[in-house]
Amino acid sequence: MIIVTGHARTKPGGVKRLGDANRTMIAASRAEEGCLAYSYGVDLTDPDRLIVLEYWRDQAALDAHFTTPHMAEWRKAIAGEIVEIDVKAGDAGAMKALS
Repeated sequence: MIIVTGHARTKPGGVKRLGDANRTMIAASRAEEGCLAYSYGVDLTDPDRLIVLEYWRDQAALDAHFTTPHMAEWRKAIAGEIVEIDVKAGDAGAMKALS
């Protein structure tokens, strides 16, 4: 499993302005083959900081995700709003459940 996690900071009010684009992206991504989970959240202490968390079956599924039409549309929508982004992906092979 591949986990994608990180954050993106928007211009003031950007997270709110991107609401519809983000909801569309989430719904379309969750419907993709190989998507196990796909979520965005807002930092409770910073309303302009979007938290990203995605689980993908494998690297091939994640690679395919980046070629989808909804990814292209979402990138257009966020182009003028994102001022900082730090998102990373990695293999979850060493992860274990916490009690």
